[in-house]
Amino acid sequence: MKVLIGVLLFIMAGCSTLPDTKEAITKHGKYSYHLSGNGPLTIVFEAGLTDNMTTWEPVLKNLKENNRIFAYNRAGYGASQSKNLQRDGSTIINELRELLAVADVKPPYLLVGHSIGGTYMELYAKTFPKEVSGVVLVDAKPASWTAECEKSGGINCALPVLPAWVKIILPTVVDSEMKGMPLTMQLVNENPNFPNVPLVVLSAGKSYWGSVDSMSAKEKVSWETVQYTQKQLSNLSPNSKQIICDICEHYIHHENPKLVTEAIQWISEELRDISN
Repeated sequence: MKVLIGVLLFIMAGCSTLPDTKEAITKHGKYSYHLSGNGPLTIVFEAGLTDNMTTWEPVLKNLKENNRIFAYNRAGYGASQSKNLQRDGSTIINELRELLAVADVKPPYLLVGHSIGGTYMELYAKTFPKEVSGVVLVDAKPASWTAECEKSGGINCALPVLPAWVKIILPTVVDSEMKGMPLTMQLVNENPNFPNVPLVVLSAGKSYWGSVDSMSAKEKVSWETVQYTQKQLSNLSPNSKQIICDICEHYIHHENPKLVTEAIQWISEELRDISN
């Protein structure tokens, strides 16, 4: 079901774009990005698998103009292309870092990432901690999920593999990113250097397995593991909080975009208090 939803969202977003869209050429390739606003807080958005930068539109329209907003298309989405065939997290965050430099978007950054995009943002924060002012993880994919799920005896614990029919519809980069996930998760798990910055973990309160009463025993274990590993994400920083959206499934930024803007506002206030 999640794969099908991703396919439908990708098709609907395929021809859309954001205002203030620009293009930049870096040593890695060519990228399309959105840059708007002006102010002391620079917010960088990273989309999930199958999604381009338009996925953040419900959030962007609610942000104040005194923030500097950056969203972009990873290589393989929209007009963005890369010379790098490998699509693991390390490759992706280094491409993003180079793009930010070419676009003259200077750190520190408040990183916002959804799903696997959240995993990439966690890796960015751990790899370049001095460049990060805060992080919002929007139902991010915890790197500990597979190991915890297998240890608990859940179902569908392995990282997903795209069905052949989906590969025909989606761009090849989606399959490439999925093949890069084991290395991405390994890199995140091996790096303990998450910065001491404000962190908000936004977690789905509804499971795609349905209500708890309708779940099989193994599905219940898997759902409990999802909840446990989401809670683990909030332990990355001593200055953090987890918010569970009871009405949301995976796309919290579509179902309740206000939660994302409120998370960004909380971090902004925390940063203001720290600087005073």
